[in-house]
Amino acid sequence: MGTMKVATIRTTARVVAIALAAGFMLLPWLSVDAVDPGDHLPNGQDLVDWATVEIDQRVEEIGLSGLDIAATYTGVRDLLGWVEDFNRSQVAPRYRLDGPFGILITDGIADTLSTRLSTLLSEFVRVNQDEKLTMGRQMLELIVTRFPIPPGTFLGFHLQHLSWLYGLQSDSLLAAEGAADPAGVQDGFLRRVWDLCQLYTQFHETPGDRYLCRIQQENWLLHRIVCEECGYRGMDFQNQMTGLREDTTAACREVIRSQDTGREAILKRFACRNWGHIFDVKCPECGKIIHFTVPLPDYKILQRRIAVGEDSIDINRLIKEI
Repeated sequence: MGTMKVATIRTTARVVAIALAAGFMLLPWLSVDAVDPGDHLPNGQDLVDWATVEIDQRVEEIGLSGLDIAATYTGVRDLLGWVEDFNRSQVAPRYRLDGPFGILITDGIADTLSTRLSTLLSEFVRVNQDEKLTMGRQMLELIVTRFPIPPGTFLGFHLQHLSWLYGLQSDSLLAAEGAADPAGVQDGFLRRVWDLCQLYTQFHETPGDRYLCRIQQENWLLHRIVCEECGYRGMDFQNQMTGLREDTTAACREVIRSQDTGREAILKRFACRNWGHIFDVKCPECGKIIHFTVPLPDYKILQRRIAVGEDSIDINRLIKEI
C-alpha cells in the first residue's frame, strides 16, 4: 500500500499530455514490444492476469498444430470465443461490462489478445505464403468490407470486435455457399485479422505511441460508459487530474528519500512509483458522478528511460498527434 500524491492539474487528458511532453528531453526513440499486459489496474488486474495466462496457453497450442489453415482458423475462432465467454462469466459478475472498471479490464484483455494474435498470425503468413484467392475468399471479402475500421488510433478492443464480426461472417459462409471452398474462407479470415494486427502494432510500437493510445482509449471510455442509475450511455467530462502513487512501505521509503542520482538509484525510485489519470465524469441524463482511475504504465516507462538517458520523446510530434 502507499499514499497518493495528486497533481493539481485539472484539465483534459489531451492538455495534460502536452504539458507532460514539455518536460521530456530530445533523444532517439527506442522501439519495444507492442503492449505490456501488466497494466496494474486498481480494480480487476487479477482478471487481466488470469486471461493473459489462458490466452498464452491457447496461442501456444495453436502454434503447435503446425499452423495449417483449418487448424489455425479453428484455434483463432475458439480463442475469440473464449475471450467473449471469459468477459461474461468471470468479469461481468464482479464488474459491470459497461462500467469504467469493467471496460478497463476487458480493454486490457483485448490488448493482450491483440499482441498474441499479432505474433501468431505473423508466423502463420510466413508459413502459408500463398494466399487462397479463390471463390470463398472473394465471398468473404465482399461481406467484411461492409464493416468500417474506426478512424484514427486503432485500439485493442477495435481489433477484438472486428475479428469477432469477421469470424461470425466466416462461420455463416462455411455453413452455406462457402462450404465448397472452406480453405478460401478460412485463409481469408486469418489474413483479414492479420491486417488488423498490423494496424494495431503500427499504433503501439513504442512507449510514446502506447501513451497516445491510452489517451485515445480514455476518450473512447467516456463514450462507452453506461450510467447504472438511469441506463444512459456516454458520460460528460467533469474533471481530470494526474496522480502519482508512491509506495511508502519500508522497502521504498528510503529509496524515495535518497538523493543518489546514479542509474540504479533512479531505477529503484521508479519501481516505487505509478502514475494515473483520475477522472470525474457526469451522466448528462441524471447527473450521477462517476470516479475512476486509468493507469499510465507507458508514461512511467517513458519517464524512467528519459531519466537514465536511454530514451526521449519528439515533443513536436507528440503535441501534433494529440
